[in-house]
Amino acid sequence: MNRLGLFILMCFMCFNLAPLVWGQTGSIEWKPVEDILERRGVNQDASLQVLFPRTDLNVVVKGTPLEPEGLTSWFVFRPQGKNTLLVGDMVLLDTEVPKATAQALRNGLEITALYSPLLDESPGIKRLRVRGKGAKSNLAWAVKLILTSTGTPIDPPVSSLPQGKAVATANPTKGPQPSLGWSKTEAILGSGEIKGRTIQFEFSSMEATPGPEVDMDLAATLFLQKTTGGHVAGMGTFIMGDEEASNVMETLTQHHITVTSFRNQGSKEEPKLFFLNFWVAGNEKEVAEGLKEALDQAGLSEKE
Repeated sequence: MNRLGLFILMCFMCFNLAPLVWGQTGSIEWKPVEDILERRGVNQDASLQVLFPRTDLNVVVKGTPLEPEGLTSWFVFRPQGKNTLLVGDMVLLDTEVPKATAQALRNGLEITALYSPLLDESPGIKRLRVRGKGAKSNLAWAVKLILTSTGTPIDPPVSSLPQGKAVATANPTKGPQPSLGWSKTEAILGSGEIKGRTIQFEFSSMEATPGPEVDMDLAATLFLQKTTGGHVAGMGTFIMGDEEASNVMETLTQHHITVTSFRNQGSKEEPKLFFLNFWVAGNEKEVAEGLKEALDQAGLSEKE
């Protein structure tokens, strides 16, 4: 084979093998981000989500210790043209808010929300939502600098710890242990992701959600954890338009589910999106039924 033929063959092989290599690894594009953050992320379509559970915190709401899965900071990196879009939501102690906010602004990120996801918790917790656009490595360094200004555990990752250590360190349990079965809840809300004493649900809207502020069509996340005596505690977020918002809020209130925050993040997209956070503690079946009715009012279905 002459040199020209060999060159054409090599080019053909490289062109056809590239999708296989990328498909198998799925994270080559995001390796610089993972290296900087010292943590593997989760690939979702073309995006990367990186999670940082606050396993260092012992937060109690009206006598209920919260599991670390419910106190997780998350960051989503998404390609946007030649740049990368970053959307993040951090769990912070009240005392950590000033430093984290200053660090975010210092690194060129925009603060899009600062809100209380809970009520009457101890110690006091806030969630800080940020957004940025630029080179993915620069955005990753901005995230790391913010996290290191707080007590958020960064290294080693939770996944590398001995099984059960994160939960045991954050919330040691004493006394009677609750049943970990979720059959009653899943019979009402569908299948969820179970981790230890907790279950999480993701629901999507029937239509794609506009704008970069939210994770594509993700419109509700629900997080429940077992307590005792057939009871659960839970929190979560609904993302919806103004037409659904009043009905969802009324439904939650009727089911004794507390709305802890309600806000519009001021995005320029139409229709406007509203973010509602809630807290609930009560009988497992009654809580699930109340949340299901609110989901129906919001026109949501379980995310595949």
